[in-house]
Parts: sequence; structure tokens; C-alpha cells
Amino acid sequence: MRDVARSLACALGALVVLAVPAVAQEAASASVDPSAPPAAQSTPVSPGTLTVERVPSGWVISPDVTMTEFNKEVGTLIGAYGGWLSDRTWLLGMGGYWLANNTHNEGMAYGGVVVQAMAHGDRRIGFAVKALVGGGEATVTAPYRDVYGTPASNSLPDIVFGHGGRPGRPSHQPTPPPVITPNTQLVFHEGFFIAEPQAQLMWNVSSNVRLTFGAGYRIIAGADPVNDRLRGPIGSVSVEFGGGH
Repeated sequence: MRDVARSLACALGALVVLAVPAVAQEAASASVDPSAPPAAQSTPVSPGTLTVERVPSGWVISPDVTMTEFNKEVGTLIGAYGGWLSDRTWLLGMGGYWLANNTHNEGMAYGGVVVQAMAHGDRRIGFAVKALVGGGEATVTAPYRDVYGTPASNSLPDIVFGHGGRPGRPSHQPTPPPVITPNTQLVFHEGFFIAEPQAQLMWNVSSNVRLTFGAGYRIIAGADPVNDRLRGPIGSVSVEFGGGH
């Protein structure tokens, strides 16, 4: 009987020893929130947001008024330029200008390709560099002395008139030509090549309207002997419309 009681006591003790750790483990598992992520598991990082914005591009047209030196005097040029403006940065287009007070013996008109590069085009105040490269024609009147210098005598010299530069007098004239003096007014009608770079200050009134103030220089070639009467400094005011939102 004692052996049986002793065996039962040993078996009971063994059960207690085995049950206590299991109960403790269950209690620990029950105390942990099943909805909470494991401590060793890292919190997943949400992917970043990709934002797609439309590039502000579009057609631009700009009327332009330019003050300049023409034939050693102050003149006014009116015209316009326009083209495609990409990303408020690059404009490629065409432009044309003519002298506002053209007369029979004085006038100028030219045109060509226009390239403009902008900086801070999306801000209130921006900057740009613009250039026109092309060609044109001009008519100027100037004293003989200012073009060729003082003649050695009162005889008729060889004079270059307009395109081609052919000297000499007409072969058939009913009366002798007038004598050329240092003050004789000569009329030149010449074609020319032009490059007109300028720097601009821009005021962005709105997303599609910009007021620009420019300063630069008109470079003339191919209009000998009156290149110096066609080239000169320029100052411009223009309003650009368009360019996209």
C-alpha cells in the first residue's frame, strides 16, 4: 500500500513539474496582443508618391518696339517675334522688324530666326537672352564726304550704287551728270546680313503674359560701304503672350 501511495505521489509530482512550465507559457502567450506585430518584425515602409506634372509649353507671340541708332540718328523699329516656348526655358521661332518712319530715301526692314533662353521663367522676375539672325534691306542717304571722304578734284569719281557694286556712270545720258562735291547727297539701297543679340529682364505678369525690357546691339555685314550707318545699339520693350500654363 505504501508502495502504491509512493508511486502515486511521484507521478503527481512529475505531472506538476511538467504542467507548471506549460501553464506559464500559455499565460505569457495570452498576455501578448495577437493583433500587434512581432517585436522582431520591422514595420513595412509605405512607397513614395509619384507626382506627374505637365511641362508648361506652348506658342508665344510678342509685339516689340525697339529704339535704335539708324544712319547716325535715333530711329524706332516696330515688329514682332513668335515661336514655340518649351518648359519656360527655350523659345525657337521667327521675327521681323521695319523702320517706323520709312521714307523714299531712308528705310530698313529685316527678319530672321529668333532664339531665346530664359532663366526663372516661373518666377515673378526672370531673365533671358534673345538673338535674331537673318537678313534684310535698307535705304540710306549720306553725304559723299561721310562715305568716301573728300574727293581729290571736282571730277566725277567712281561711286558704288546698291547691289553688286558696279562703278561708273550710265552709258546713255542726254546731259552730263552733275559734278560731285563733298556735300553731294548719295542714296544707297543695300541688302545685308544681321545678327542682333540682346539681354532681357522679364516681369511675369501672369502665367501667360510677360513684359520684357531688352538691351543689345545690331551687327550688320554685307552692306558696304554703309555698314556703320545700319549697325548700332538697341533698346526694346515687348509683351509676350502665351507659353502654356
